[in-house]
Amino acid sequence: MSSTPEISDGIGDSERVHLSPHRGVMILCFGILSWFLCPIFGVVAWVMANGDLRQMEAGTMDMSGKDMTKTGKILGMVNVILVIGVLFLILLFMLLMVFLTPTLPA
Repeated sequence: MSSTPEISDGIGDSERVHLSPHRGVMILCFGILSWFLCPIFGVVAWVMANGDLRQMEAGTMDMSGKDMTKTGKILGMVNVILVIGVLFLILLFMLLMVFLTPTLPA
């Protein structure tokens, strides 16, 4: 009779912490997609990254994806801010054109 020895790392089953898997790859992909497909992906990346980084700091999520999560968040943030800025400038230009265009006499 041979039995396989149990390897113990010194941590009992009741002491193990089950960490949620990180979503860094998905957040990074959303940050990249926000630049090429649709800016909504930037908002999604920003919101998801905030939640995941909060969980990582609390110790309930795997920390190995922290850099990818931060990069995706930054890509999403920059894209959203630039899109809002461009839309603001377009609106400003349209309003200036309406108010500064001389009216023709009837």
